[in-house]
Amino acid sequence: MFKIALIPIFVVSLMCSTVTSQESSTKEMEGKILALVQPYVDAEVINCVAIGVIDGDSRLTMSVGQFSKEDTTTADENTIFEIGSISKVFTGILLADAIERGLVTANQPAGELLPEGIKMPVSKKKPERKITLTDLSTHISGLPRLPSNFDATNAKNPFENYGPEELFEFLNSHDLSRKPGIIEEYSNLGVGLLGVLISRKQETDYANLLESRIAKPLGMSDTATSVSAAQKKRLAPPNDVSCNPATSWDFDALAGAGAIRSTVSDMLKFAQANLDPPNDEIGKAIELAFTQQRKPKGLDSKPMGFGWIINSGSETRWHNGQTGGYHSMMMVNRKQNRAVVVLTNTATREVDTLASEIMQMLRGDDVKPRKFRKSMKVTSEVCDRYVGTYELNKAIAIDVAKPDDNDAGLTVQLTGQTALPIYPETETRWFLKVVKADIEFTVNKDGKCTALTLYQNGIVQEAKKK
Repeated sequence: MFKIALIPIFVVSLMCSTVTSQESSTKEMEGKILALVQPYVDAEVINCVAIGVIDGDSRLTMSVGQFSKEDTTTADENTIFEIGSISKVFTGILLADAIERGLVTANQPAGELLPEGIKMPVSKKKPERKITLTDLSTHISGLPRLPSNFDATNAKNPFENYGPEELFEFLNSHDLSRKPGIIEEYSNLGVGLLGVLISRKQETDYANLLESRIAKPLGMSDTATSVSAAQKKRLAPPNDVSCNPATSWDFDALAGAGAIRSTVSDMLKFAQANLDPPNDEIGKAIELAFTQQRKPKGLDSKPMGFGWIINSGSETRWHNGQTGGYHSMMMVNRKQNRAVVVLTNTATREVDTLASEIMQMLRGDDVKPRKFRKSMKVTSEVCDRYVGTYELNKAIAIDVAKPDDNDAGLTVQLTGQTALPIYPETETRWFLKVVKADIEFTVNKDGKCTALTLYQNGIVQEAKKK
């Protein structure tokens, strides 16, 4: 079966705009980065991407691609992107800031910061083990990824209408399935709740706390949970899996989990502050958040600071983020004095691989540009031949459709999942980009399609056309 996350892809063409210093070493770095980025753009894996790098004393920003097939605008260091879950690092620093100023403690029960009449969930078997603020920041609270009263049907802007009332209603009705501190379970709910609690403690909201405690002290004038009318002109338009314009995501109660917008210019200021924290209040908070706060919890778990994920056996701290039309990745290594920021208006996790490649190249590794499969052009008539429903078994089918009646393209949709585009390698062999899977259509001597074969994870499954 397909194992599909909501990872949109957008088709692009290449344009390049760079902002570099005059030093030859920086020029050489820029050329090496461009060589790594170009295959992603040529293969239509990413759309518009803005990159920022700190390598010792060198600083570089550059952009590749254009906003969309129709919009040839290119990004620059002041183009605004949604950074998604990198927001969790900022929320971790806000926690550290509150700890440093004596407003809360790291192991303080989170329920102590809730309004009167609202209770924090506990495990029925171990009710004495309370969820702490550290548990919320490091994903070991026992809270689920999203609350059960979250409306996931609003895919275009899912967090928009989830406010404090809904959040507190969930907390009052939920019981933990296990005691906190045992297993890591990534939780947008947990970090979003942390943002609410830290803000309430300081009698403000998350947006104002972010501005006053992080953005303003670090000179990050374009980093906020919303954009002004003037800033909106610099917001890169989001794009979804169907190569159509998407919508920006707005957050209410769970802002601390993913609401922040920023630019490469601002994010490099943030990266520099994490590489070399200033000697002031924000610097102390950054240092505390950067410090490891918990050990791995399970085989696939990694150590964490407040918000930061720490590569096991490495000095690298990182976090990525994705919303409906954007993806971001940030990596910081103090020992190497290096940082990489990658922001795109294409929601694809391939960006994480690209950022890792850039980091490896800066370290001196011989990183070869990636090779992506190329698709060919087919006629609309060829696509018409394959449209239909194919039965894998009595309960599960694959629907093949054209996204537009006049379009020479196809999507596939497994029962209960999202429709995803497929791309022709030959007239009969097609592939997906968001997951590693192929589909081969069976055509008889009369030119009619009778079946398809799904290849994924070493498993071959045939589905006959109804």
